[in-house]
Amino acid sequence: MRKLVIFVFLILMLPIKTSAQSKPFSRFYNLINGNEYGAKLLLDDKGYFLLTNGICDPGTGNSKGCTSTLTLDDEGEVSNNHIFVNWLMFASNNAIQKINDTIFIYGRDYIKKEKIWYVYRTNFEGDSIELFTYTFADFESNTIVAAEAMQIKDDYIYLLGRTLSIVPWEQIIVLKIDKRGNKVKEERFHSIANPYQINTAFDMVQTADGNFVISGRSISKHDDHRNIEPFIIKFDENFDTLWSKRLNRVSELSNEPHLTAFHDGSVVVSWGLFSGDLSEKLRTLHKIHERYPSMLYNIDKDGGIVWSDTLWSKAIKGSLGPQKRIIKMITADNGDIIGCGSYYESYIRRKWGWIFRYSPDGNMLWEKKYEYKKYPNSKSAFFDLKEADNGDIVCTGELDINEGWRGNDSYIWLLRVDSMGCFEKGCCPIDTIQLITVDSIVTTDTLNDVSLDIIVKPNPTSNRINVFLPHMCAINYGGESSGITWQIFDRVGRKVKSGAKLQRVKNFYISVLDLPKGLYFLKVKDRGRNMVSVKKIVVD
Repeated sequence: MRKLVIFVFLILMLPIKTSAQSKPFSRFYNLINGNEYGAKLLLDDKGYFLLTNGICDPGTGNSKGCTSTLTLDDEGEVSNNHIFVNWLMFASNNAIQKINDTIFIYGRDYIKKEKIWYVYRTNFEGDSIELFTYTFADFESNTIVAAEAMQIKDDYIYLLGRTLSIVPWEQIIVLKIDKRGNKVKEERFHSIANPYQINTAFDMVQTADGNFVISGRSISKHDDHRNIEPFIIKFDENFDTLWSKRLNRVSELSNEPHLTAFHDGSVVVSWGLFSGDLSEKLRTLHKIHERYPSMLYNIDKDGGIVWSDTLWSKAIKGSLGPQKRIIKMITADNGDIIGCGSYYESYIRRKWGWIFRYSPDGNMLWEKKYEYKKYPNSKSAFFDLKEADNGDIVCTGELDINEGWRGNDSYIWLLRVDSMGCFEKGCCPIDTIQLITVDSIVTTDTLNDVSLDIIVKPNPTSNRINVFLPHMCAINYGGESSGITWQIFDRVGRKVKSGAKLQRVKNFYISVLDLPKGLYFLKVKDRGRNMVSVKKIVVD
């Protein structure tokens, strides 16, 4: 038996009110002596269940694809690891679901590339495996049937997938089976997804009214121009179509249309922004930099659009900002939308794991990108996320320090942060994306890359400045360590003034009447959270 090799690179543990609850942490794992390519996640009262793909023994004659289940306790310690198949290409969305004590895993065999879907039944430890297979005999021999999403309702399992074919038309497939693996019904929605276009299904959710919604996109080519159009189909448990809807077309491959369901029966779908809606200047930048801004649409239970919003990058003014790829979205218990994926900056060729949070009415609350300090030039992304009972956000992803298949250089990333995306209790959202850099052993003193966004008015001034803190920081902050400290330094780094506010405030004044004219630097620190902002001020 291959010796289990585990590299745990960093641990973050912070006190929380209830000792029985898990603490925020971040860890990396190498479990199959080879490259790890992300993971799907299941939360359980026992801990965490991960499903991961990788390359065993890369760079050797024994290199081969492997799929592994990984069981972790509530602190992230490995309790069980089981390699159960050469390489299962598990579904892009909802590849694992748990009913009572049984875990269902859905995918297809990547190596054989057959027209077969696989559904495994196992337990939390991953040591009891039962396999069901489904063969699509009516497709041509060179057709691959991809697995995309799984939903379980009552006594039945619904499987979503699509064909991958060399011909220009692809088909959507939804299969209904019972929990013993018996086929009940199949539907391909030919009349809605144009069979003479490339139809790609991506995601499927259950709605609050007991029905299902799937998302996909159709690609057609006319006069050397590519049209890419997302579609949404709502159907009941008998595959009767309730309605279908198409969103705006784009002319380049954009974000995939992923879904999450609201408690009121509506859904939220992710998509790209149609460049024709932009100003000429932004359209030019869009074409030059090949940036694909993401959008969110809230679709009500009858197919109408409630709201839409674009995830512009506020960090780069005057441009469309980095590419934000949404890979997974969920609905939190309070109705917020939480999503994860990757944040790619083409100028510097950097890619970070990315998490964002929206309010139910379509307002961005915060977004954060994460990097591991030991490998600042690595590429990373999050592929799955869940909400814990206490509101924490748990993500699984991948850290790649060498871009792929050479050596033992890709790792599973398991991240747990609080509901604000932070390791420290009560950290503030800000109006720009936050970069959180973590070290091997992280304490509050080493989280030194989290910035506190403040506004200083007037600037320049000859009298006093008014320092405004983010509104949501003020209304969400509490605890014994509340308060603000501030310092003013001259241009050569000498401290000339300082002060503190013992209670949390939305804004405060600082007099500069006693300072000579010139350039200064104001440093504001949110005590207890190591959140700092440094602003230039001019006294005239």
